[in-house]
Amino acid sequence: MQKPEDIAALKVWRPGEEPEIAAAIVGLFYLLPISPDFLAPLVTTVLSLEASLHRFTQSAAASAS
Repeated sequence: MQKPEDIAALKVWRPGEEPEIAAAIVGLFYLLPISPDFLAPLVTTVLSLEASLHRFTQSAAASAS
C-alpha cells in the first residue's frame, strides 16, 4: 500500500481536491459487486484512507500560506 505522501507527490490532482476525489470514489461503490469477501477489505481500505485524510488537509493548508 502506498503512503499518502507518495500519492500526493504524483501531482495527479491539485492540493485541496482530495475530499472531492474521495467522494467520487465513494460514488462508484454502487457499481461494485455485492459479496462479503469483497466488501470487508473495501471498507477497511476506505476507513484507512479516511484516517489519513487529515494529513492532506494539513499539507494543503500549509502550502497555501
